[in-house]
Amino acid sequence: MFDSFFWEITIISMCLGALVLATHVKLGTQVISRGIVFIDLAIAQIAGLGVLISQQHFVEETFGDSAQLLAYGFALLGAGLIAKLAKRSASEREAVIGTVYVCASALGVLLISSNPHGAEQFKSILNGQILWVQWHDMLPLAVYSLGFAVALKYKPRLLESDAFYYIFALLITASVQLVGIYLVFACLVFPVITFRHASKQWLKGVTMGLVAFLAAVDLSYHWDLPTGAAIVVTMAAFMVSIRLIISLLGKKRGH
Repeated sequence: MFDSFFWEITIISMCLGALVLATHVKLGTQVISRGIVFIDLAIAQIAGLGVLISQQHFVEETFGDSAQLLAYGFALLGAGLIAKLAKRSASEREAVIGTVYVCASALGVLLISSNPHGAEQFKSILNGQILWVQWHDMLPLAVYSLGFAVALKYKPRLLESDAFYYIFALLITASVQLVGIYLVFACLVFPVITFRHASKQWLKGVTMGLVAFLAAVDLSYHWDLPTGAAIVVTMAAFMVSIRLIISLLGKKRGH
């Protein structure tokens, strides 16, 4: 049976999923083409480090003002650092990004080592807190998403410039605090890989992601599973299944 709480979290989760996927599929296309697949993990981890520092010193919730300022500040600084390092060492771009991610992650571990609630805070940044997101929590992401859409309308090639790194940082930071690092990575990469050479890639990618959100929320509700992780695994299963179907259809057409 579906009670009112189920429908409430389902509606909020689907709206949140639509916001994240609408921007992240576009960003993911650029991530794949630039060969910087792990940039989201690096920037998200740096933003998470800002949140952890805020929680340690200001004792606020994740969505508090100081947490937000530090998260965005850290993410933008990280984006600028990655942009410069990627230019200077283009052949080692992934290694540079990986180094930034590992260092930020290690600093986070050191930061929470003496905090009895640190492990829970770190887990929240990785897995998100979808079931506890309220409408007002999505406002920053909605504003950035709208601005992103308007900017692309008037400057379609905007993401091909260095501005990509800073736009990426803002959108990733807004979404990672809501859905977690793992799900942000999945929304960026899985839909693009699934429909890499297909027409209407963005529409198909967003649709696949939303179906995965819906199926996973239902599974997590009835089986008491972590929602973020359930969405990641469901989306991955969809990706593998669709790629297999596309491959089989391609082989049949070739005969």
